[in-house]
Amino acid sequence: MLITGDFFIAPPRTVLDLEAALRGAYVSDAAGIIERFFDERTIAALSVGPADFRAALELAIAAAGARA
Repeated sequence: MLITGDFFIAPPRTVLDLEAALRGAYVSDAAGIIERFFDERTIAALSVGPADFRAALELAIAAAGARA
């Protein structure tokens, strides 16, 4: 999975590390992985949080399922 967008988030590696945490995970585990990821780190973000990443992932999964 590749997460793209304009993020104002620190540390700068946060999105890359989140992608790595999700790599190889089951879809059913993704929400928990995202929540734990943010709970276990000190992350400063202006406009996004765990719920935003979870919602975007759920939308992408739904869209992929609709195309299958």
